[in-house]
Amino acid sequence: MKTLTIDKEFQELIPPLNYEEEELLIASIKEEGCHTPLVVWGDILVDGHNRYDACIENGIEFETRSMEFADRDDAKIWIIKNQFGRRNLSTPSRCDLALKMKGLFEAKAKERKRANGGDKVSEKAKAEYQKKETPVIPSLPAPAPRKDGYLYTSVVEYKLEHYNPPEPQTVITDQPVHTMKELGKIADVSHDTMHKYKVIVEQGTPQQVKLVKDEEESINKVYNQIRDSQMTGKQIADKEERAEMIRLAKARERRIAAEAQLAQNQRTGFAKTVVNAVISDLNRISVDDPERDKELDRLVAWIHAAREATK
Repeated sequence: MKTLTIDKEFQELIPPLNYEEEELLIASIKEEGCHTPLVVWGDILVDGHNRYDACIENGIEFETRSMEFADRDDAKIWIIKNQFGRRNLSTPSRCDLALKMKGLFEAKAKERKRANGGDKVSEKAKAEYQKKETPVIPSLPAPAPRKDGYLYTSVVEYKLEHYNPPEPQTVITDQPVHTMKELGKIADVSHDTMHKYKVIVEQGTPQQVKLVKDEEESINKVYNQIRDSQMTGKQIADKEERAEMIRLAKARERRIAAEAQLAQNQRTGFAKTVVNAVISDLNRISVDDPERDKELDRLVAWIHAAREATK
């Protein structure tokens, strides 16, 4: 059985399996063998560390598939992207891998910059950009006629008529700009979550970072704890004041809604009373009653008055 080299840096980029996942993998390999080839770079294992351990421990043969990378950083980037595509990763794990990939991209960008001459190249590019950005305004020749045949009355008038705004220029570099939004897309999480996780890793305590990575606390909760701990006395007072204003506003909305509902219930109850009274009066009025028309007129007037009272 072939022995492969385990690179600790490569291995640490792969989130470990939990107990249940590990047991399922071992059982599957024991029963069916290792069907998916392990990916190697030379004799270094790049992908399939968990399968490799299961095969070695149980004496099961495996196949390998070779890949070529420009350097170690390229290999690391491939490992991270491969994890995004194959594993059911937790949100903290996705954010953690995305930040590691960001560091790799930045390191490669610096390396290319040094290889291309460092700041000399960037300064030259800046000079070319500034040159294109600065419009050239022609100087005023001795009396120059305008298009309508008259002479220009001032230098400003001439420059305004002859000035053509430059086309907008865009500085294009060969380096990708990996913002939180772009990293979020790669990791399949929101850019807001990426930003909050980055703050936790950079500014949180070791215990807070561990709680988030172990999914014992949410990213949002720990982020808010860090932000609250960094507030000044005035910021805390402002936050409490805003919270109190929001609480009062919501209480007012609830009170207005309750009053409106009460008024509606009262109108509904009054309307039912009116309807019952009308039905009672109609039943009381006889068809042959000589006062029938007067009674109906009185009833109609009363209904109109009741309707006005409920507005």
